[in-house]
Amino acid sequence: MANGASWWQRLHDHAQDAPWLADAEPVAGLAQAADEVFSLLCLPNMPLAPAERAQAATKTIANADATEAGAEADSLDSRIGQAMHALLEHHVPTPQAVHATSLASAALQGRIAQALVLEPEQMALAHRMALAIVHGEGAWAWDASQLGWHGNEVGLVHRGRMLRIDRLVRRRGAGDAEGQWWVLDYKSTSQPQLQPELCEQLQTYRTAVAQAQPGQTVRAAFLTAQGTLIELQAP
Repeated sequence: MANGASWWQRLHDHAQDAPWLADAEPVAGLAQAADEVFSLLCLPNMPLAPAERAQAATKTIANADATEAGAEADSLDSRIGQAMHALLEHHVPTPQAVHATSLASAALQGRIAQALVLEPEQMALAHRMALAIVHGEGAWAWDASQLGWHGNEVGLVHRGRMLRIDRLVRRRGAGDAEGQWWVLDYKSTSQPQLQPELCEQLQTYRTAVAQAQPGQTVRAAFLTAQGTLIELQAP
């Protein structure tokens, strides 16, 4: 049903048809103007105003900081740490792997070293760090006889974010008990528990697993390249 009080209806009652504009005859001078060649004027580049110059300088500094941060993230220590993670990612627990002296084939180690631009001695250091984790206080996390479930680089979606857990295992309990879930995070640093941002990240991982496994016990710990297992205390 039309609304007689609407603004459109009120205007419509007073509207008039516009006179018809015939276009049979071209506008005088239009055809001639179409044949003429003309050039657009270009303004010269002007120096930046003080405010614009300040903004440009701020952007330059920000870009420089970002470049420096990227270079730092790609530092040698970082690349060695990435190689350590890559070795552990490909390591699968077996009864024979409990006392393994090599976590990957020479070919795989070569590909990792090439991808991360590491010299042989640097790759060897990453391998020793990974071995220290596998044979350290958290060695049980690679003992197939103690595990009900295990996975490397496990992805979980938590609050719209994709999380990737270095290692997630369910340790078998005594008798018929299902055991406990353990969220394990590899760190090349010796005391990650002293860095609040790392603890907050690990706590987020634990929360995500607890929500995915309601009613089950979920624990979390750092595994360091020094062979230590440092459990994150419950909040």
